[in-house]
Amino acid sequence: MVNAGDTRSQVLQESLHQLGVEKLSKDDVQKIQWEVLELKIGTWIHFMRIAVKLLFAAEKKVCDQMFEGIESLKDQCFAEVTKGSVAMLLSFGDAIAKSKRSPEKLFVLLDMYEIMRELHSEIELLFSGKACKEIREAAVGLTKRLAQTAKETFGDFEEAVEKDATRTAVADGTVHPLTSYVINYVKFLFDYQSTLKQLFQEFEKGDESNSQLASVTMRIMQALQTNLDGKSKQYKDPALTNLFLMNNIHYMVRSVRRSEAKDLLGDDWVQRHRRIVQQHANQYKRIAWAKILQCLSIQGSTSSGGGDGGNSSGASRALIKDRLKIFNLQFEELHQRQSQWTVPDSELRESLRLAVAEVLLPAYRSFIKRFGALVENGKNPHKYIRSKLKLMSKARVSLPQYVNQSAMAQPLSYSSFNLPESSMETNSKDSQEPKKDQHKETARDIDPLKKVSDDILPHILNLYGSCALPRDFEIYAPDASFEDPLMCAHGVKQIKSAFYSLSKVFSESRIVEYNIKENILPHGRREIVIDNKQYYKFMGKDIDMISLIKLYVEDGKVIRHEDWWNKKPLWNRDTSNVPLVGRIIEMARRGSMLATHAMMKFGKDPTS
Repeated sequence: MVNAGDTRSQVLQESLHQLGVEKLSKDDVQKIQWEVLELKIGTWIHFMRIAVKLLFAAEKKVCDQMFEGIESLKDQCFAEVTKGSVAMLLSFGDAIAKSKRSPEKLFVLLDMYEIMRELHSEIELLFSGKACKEIREAAVGLTKRLAQTAKETFGDFEEAVEKDATRTAVADGTVHPLTSYVINYVKFLFDYQSTLKQLFQEFEKGDESNSQLASVTMRIMQALQTNLDGKSKQYKDPALTNLFLMNNIHYMVRSVRRSEAKDLLGDDWVQRHRRIVQQHANQYKRIAWAKILQCLSIQGSTSSGGGDGGNSSGASRALIKDRLKIFNLQFEELHQRQSQWTVPDSELRESLRLAVAEVLLPAYRSFIKRFGALVENGKNPHKYIRSKLKLMSKARVSLPQYVNQSAMAQPLSYSSFNLPESSMETNSKDSQEPKKDQHKETARDIDPLKKVSDDILPHILNLYGSCALPRDFEIYAPDASFEDPLMCAHGVKQIKSAFYSLSKVFSESRIVEYNIKENILPHGRREIVIDNKQYYKFMGKDIDMISLIKLYVEDGKVIRHEDWWNKKPLWNRDTSNVPLVGRIIEMARRGSMLATHAMMKFGKDPTS
């Protein structure tokens, strides 16, 4: 009987192994790239559900039938058959829970915690016997460890946000990448609101879990605000300091108002921070424009003499000219400086312009009304007096603008945000070992990469325009791949053959319209998506085609280039409903590529 039990246990473990379940240690997890690990975690969640609901339930039924009426043997048999498989499944969860913490892991930790909570009642029912006590305790233990690790990751994230010392300069005062990153992170958290409430109930009682979630969210927002206050001090111009804080806190308020976070943080939080935005807007207006407005005041500077064309106010023509000259010079300086600044939100930008106009125009109008005649009756009055229309036209462009390349327009991936190593270790032995840069108390930089599509796009247009030169293929990594519905090329030489062949088939070809979207992927990679329309001329006939070009970039080089005709994903063994058909299609594309490669003399560059 024992041998039969051992056999069933081995068969069950082998079944899980064939499905892809692995027994991993904490050290194994540390060596796996994040994208691969994320995929493995998703697979593990799926297998946990299959194992509990199908495999273990079936084994329970077999054991119950074999030892009907003998409860102790039923439980003993079931425990012996399943304990190895359960240990294999739970070991993976344990390895994740004990591995180095990082912000992007929080969401998969919550997914894992969620599945353990979902299966809790079924595990308790299946493994209810005395012989299965260790299995029940192991499952409960994993659930608690996942909850604890997730809770600690919250604390790490809050600390890292507050201590982030990004060197990325936001010279125009726009929304900082850290702000958009943290706000997006908080938004994602609210997709897990019910799970988070359950998680906090592991540590708090009753309704306190709600207040705990609100408290954590508020602390993260406060940590962000504290960090932004520190970053604002890098500006030498106090007007730009206030503009930067106005932009960033306004972005926080607007994002909260449009999300579920508003219900948790409350109207008081929103109203309080709206007032802070207004305070910074007023400070910007006062600091930026106070000096220039002083030029329009002549208190204490009047002249009693009338030899230079004085008026009833006692001001001389020379004094008025001097004030207007200084006003114009300072206005030009302000225009040069502030036209480089950014207010990305259109409503905020317009309200700021109106507020400045309400101060500047009446002061200028009043000054000209009182003293304008002194200058208008003299030589070259146009050198000193601006028309109201020209003044406001120039004032509008002197105010901060919206710049498309602002940092907030670039999506950030969570893996680009690195927490301090000193706060991320969970193993006490590891924490005793000396670490590089351990003396630093700040988080490592959040430094979004600059756009690479601007460098790559001209070469892509040349490739599709049948005018490619050897240098256009320098955008590809040596082992890059290219795939469209007709061909599948591997390596730069085959890619050359694919594009050099265009001019042999079509008398004309080019991309005529396009829109570009660039996404930041984990580990510094980029995805460039070009939604485009292509034109070809074949045997006198015009052919128009819409397409989706996808470029995956690593270290500035394209590693994969896909062209989805009619925006339909490429067929292969993974995307086809019938894998065999997918394999046949792949082989046909490879055959077509090899024939083209031979025809084009194996990627030989054409002679000029």
